[in-house]
Amino acid sequence: VLKVAGGVPTWAAPASGGSMTELASGSLTGTTVTLSSISGAYQDLQLRLYNLSNAAGTNYGLNATVNGLTSAYGQTSATDIVSGDYFGTDWDLSNAQNPTTSNAYIQLDLYNYAGTTWKAGQVLALNNNVANSGKYNLVFTRLFQTLTSAITSISLTNTSGPDFDGGTYKLFGVK
Repeated sequence: VLKVAGGVPTWAAPASGGSMTELASGSLTGTTVTLSSISGAYQDLQLRLYNLSNAAGTNYGLNATVNGLTSAYGQTSATDIVSGDYFGTDWDLSNAQNPTTSNAYIQLDLYNYAGTTWKAGQVLALNNNVANSGKYNLVFTRLFQTLTSAITSISLTNTSGPDFDGGTYKLFGVK
């Protein structure tokens, strides 16, 4: 940041907060990829997924779970209002990707992931339309999980068929 002291501008390190640290990165292989032993030293998590594809070249979806839990996941699209007891077995991060291309970008943000309150987050998914690779799907979804302990692992599962054969991920801790 640029600071001015005594009328003289100087460069200085920014105040703490808002910085991102890469915690993990790798390739998407197999049916499920699990990121484990996630440090609780950050305020939020951001998971970025790039260029997903699967071995058969078929349409696929992508689901996520945390800490191996298979219940108490909720989600709503940008226009839905949800109350009550809607809970699923996982989060749908991407429900369809055209198999002829691998241009998908998915970003999962999890807030206060190490805290003792319920977990909230959002996902932004941009991928090729399943019926026409010249078109796209852009989906913004809000997420929640009733977990009250820290998220220490995230599992990503290809839900529509064979193993991943392409794509990469990066997990960031956000101060």
